[in-house]
Amino acid sequence: MEKEEILARSREEKEDEGRIVTENQGNRLAVVLMTVMFCFFVLFNFAFDYSIAMPMAMYGGFIVADAYGKYRFDGKKKHLFWAAAGVFMMVFYTIQHISEVMGTL
Repeated sequence: MEKEEILARSREEKEDEGRIVTENQGNRLAVVLMTVMFCFFVLFNFAFDYSIAMPMAMYGGFIVADAYGKYRFDGKKKHLFWAAAGVFMMVFYTIQHISEVMGTL
């Protein structure tokens, strides 16, 4: 392939590599910030004797989204395991939170 042919194909793809790199960096930062916020709210709720059910349910959903996306990309069973664990965590703590709000626990 000649240089001009390679450049022409690259332009036809309509995928901006700079945008993709920037999105990936943003996603990594989002994972870190989400984890920091999760830890803060769990520790805050523990300190003031509040339930941690809601942050646990929300973080479970976050784990599912992150791990399932990785599993679809690379097919590694460890990511499927984490997705399943996240589903369990999300469902369990969602039920717990609803029960607490409704006053049945």
